[in-house]
Amino acid sequence: MAWRNRLTGLLILFTLGCTPMMYGVSLETWESLNEAQRLETIDGYNQRQVALQQARAKAARSRAAALELQRQRESEEDRLRQVRVDAVYRGEGHYGDLLRITIAGGDLNFSGKQRPYDSLSFKIAEGEIKSLQVTGDKRRRATLVVSYLDGTLIIDDPSAKGRRHGGIRLGYDPSWGQGKTYTGLVSDGPLRLRGAEIAIQIASQHPPVAENKQPQIIIIQNPSPPQTIIVRDHLRKPSDQRIIEVNNPPSKDPRRKSPMGPVNAADPSAEVGKDHHRPGREFHSGEEKREGKETRIVEKGVGQENQRSPGQTDPRLDPQGPRHGTGQSEFLGGKPLKVTLHPRGKGKGLREILRPIVFAIRAGENLQIPLESEQGATKLLLVGYQEGVLYVDGDPSRRWKQSKATALTYDETWTKGRRYKISTEGPARMRDCEIFIQETSD
Repeated sequence: MAWRNRLTGLLILFTLGCTPMMYGVSLETWESLNEAQRLETIDGYNQRQVALQQARAKAARSRAAALELQRQRESEEDRLRQVRVDAVYRGEGHYGDLLRITIAGGDLNFSGKQRPYDSLSFKIAEGEIKSLQVTGDKRRRATLVVSYLDGTLIIDDPSAKGRRHGGIRLGYDPSWGQGKTYTGLVSDGPLRLRGAEIAIQIASQHPPVAENKQPQIIIIQNPSPPQTIIVRDHLRKPSDQRIIEVNNPPSKDPRRKSPMGPVNAADPSAEVGKDHHRPGREFHSGEEKREGKETRIVEKGVGQENQRSPGQTDPRLDPQGPRHGTGQSEFLGGKPLKVTLHPRGKGKGLREILRPIVFAIRAGENLQIPLESEQGATKLLLVGYQEGVLYVDGDPSRRWKQSKATALTYDETWTKGRRYKISTEGPARMRDCEIFIQETSD
């Protein structure tokens, strides 16, 4: 059906083309019109012609404007390209932007015939398009177009920017720096070079610095491991909010440098039995005072009730932290400690325990200390001295740092003795207990 419609349209156009026309209508129709109709037909025809001419003029102006814009754009591109070319000739370009070319040998098309030509040599810069006059015998002349665009040398291609493919195209080669010759080249451009020999060499004075550099030898040394520096803050206070430092005014007696009195290292019970808040009053109950009962842990070899040797550790506490050997004595808290514990609080836990406890502990040790109340009930207090920190009331199933043990960090004042008031959250759950810590000699 479609082909029938097309055939009908072609027949109509053919008929109209062969029919004589008068002001846009056929001659037969024009003869049948009266005077008024003819005037109206002429007026309509003239209006259509004016509109058609105006449309043609507008289209012509648009084409001219587009061509002018294209010409201006190309002119600006040529100007900028020439600026870059001039900079290359001044020596401001990069290595490889300026080439020296020699074309010789073979023949080319002179006036429709292949004839030999005179060799020619020239320079060309990146972005430049050259039109060179080639001469032959009997004063024959021809124009050879050569361009060097984007690192490609194009010979015998007169089109702008080498858009055609008839010319010889040679891409940049690093060997051009030392010079390279191509032989037997053929072009399909206007001059139809046959058997040409083309020599190319970079005309820049200096190759890039990277090509002149000798390979460097790089020596990589592994840095020495960083030193471990332990900084001791003499004014540092315990970070545990359950620890309260007890600061009493110094005594006028020069022999008593602390509220708890001078400590005799040979007598671990020197501070046991005194209520330091009420001097002169015995800390024990009446029965303990008469019988001389007190809970103490002293140096090995001195036998007392509830005695436990500082060197005897609970095997369950071994994972709590690394043991310190002789090397720990060179760092914080290396000397043994004498610890006096006064459970005095009225809260839960040890509110009925009134017996002071004295024990010695060395760096790296973990101790289980039995705490006994007047009614005979016994609890175990876990104590450890690891890495310069005294842990009180730990959990045997956890490491010290993961347990709820109260931690007292080593302080230089321990050399003369220091007193704290602590509350613990471990199994013993002591409340408001006074603890006195002093370093002792080995």
